[in-house]
Amino acid sequence: MTETNGLLVVNKEAGLTSHDVVNRVRRLFNMRKIGHTGTLDPEVTGVLVLCLGYATRLAEYLTAERKHYKAVIRLGISTTTQDATGTDLGTTSAEHITEEDVRNILPMFTGAIEQLPPMVSAVHHEGKRLYELARAGIEVERNVRSVVIEKLSMNSFQESVYPTAELEITCSSGVYIRTLAFDIGEALGVGGHMVSLERTWVGKNELNCFHVNQAFSLQQLTDMQADGCLREAVLPPIRAMEGYPTLLVETEQLEDLKQGRSLDVNALKTSNCTCWPPEPNQPVVLIDKDENLLALAKFMEGCLFPFKVFMHS
Repeated sequence: MTETNGLLVVNKEAGLTSHDVVNRVRRLFNMRKIGHTGTLDPEVTGVLVLCLGYATRLAEYLTAERKHYKAVIRLGISTTTQDATGTDLGTTSAEHITEEDVRNILPMFTGAIEQLPPMVSAVHHEGKRLYELARAGIEVERNVRSVVIEKLSMNSFQESVYPTAELEITCSSGVYIRTLAFDIGEALGVGGHMVSLERTWVGKNELNCFHVNQAFSLQQLTDMQADGCLREAVLPPIRAMEGYPTLLVETEQLEDLKQGRSLDVNALKTSNCTCWPPEPNQPVVLIDKDENLLALAKFMEGCLFPFKVFMHS
């Protein structure tokens, strides 16, 4: 099978690492150049966007997108990993906690907040991942990180000695939902941990995103391969750059672009430039008449300077 270029939205099941998913998809497509755009812990389910072929060079733009989650947290029980896979650190009756108590405390965790990365995270410390140190029984000092939680709401609340709440979270990249569960429990004075987590979409907003309802399970992809229609699951690379300023390159300018030479912006046609000129450091997307992705360019002094060219020589 020849190399496939594009995006694949996988609905990851529990029990698999993100790397496990990548390896299985590599075997299905019989190609090595495949990568994911944001790690999901083994027990987390939902949207995992993979980049295939030259689309791997676009991964950084997808990694930076907003994420939306549905999480179930349990109050009154803290664990070593801040989720259900860890060992209990202690229990406190949270029977007195009400739905209103939880709703009233959520605004504390909305907006720009600081989080302390958990020891089971993939953050590097002196050349090792924190989770590698945690497995060895080593705990090190970590620095808090600034993250943004744009929306935080509660869908349901179930009273109990250890009550549970289902939350919906829209956040920036880098937010640890397990730490959010822990911090909410601490703020309520009873402790807490994350029971389950599903990533439901990745993108700019719910209308412009990669949604779990459109994602493929590994079994579906396996069946599609057997039927000879696996490539139908792959989205074109241009989907990674939706929402960015886009210009149409004319045929006579293609050779200049192929050679990486700068282009006069006045000679290009606007395809989607409602916010022109672009913001500083914002890439400009260059396409051909068939809306194929040709290159990404920087705009400076009336010219476009390609810095990622996807055309074949």
